[in-house]
Amino acid sequence: MAMIEPQSRFRVPANVASESMGSELMIVHLGEGTTFRLNHTGKFVWELAGQRHCTKEMVECIRERYPTASNQLEHDVRAVLTELVRHRLLEPGVEQTA
Repeated sequence: MAMIEPQSRFRVPANVASESMGSELMIVHLGEGTTFRLNHTGKFVWELAGQRHCTKEMVECIRERYPTASNQLEHDVRAVLTELVRHRLLEPGVEQTA
């Protein structure tokens, strides 16, 4: 599995659907029938990934929205992205170089 790098970008596969449930998000892999629930911060990560933000940009956006976010924020974002990729709910996309 590819490492989640600061410039990594992602895309949602065609066989994955999501549904907002208040502050949470339910994600379903239609081909496998697996589901994944994200809290409000994970939901924001999902939205940013869908907008093709790179990992570094996601961390910056979350810090802007939640100024009291932990010092582990980058680690936490990478952990969520790693799980979503592992469950085939996100695919690594084309990375752009700076």
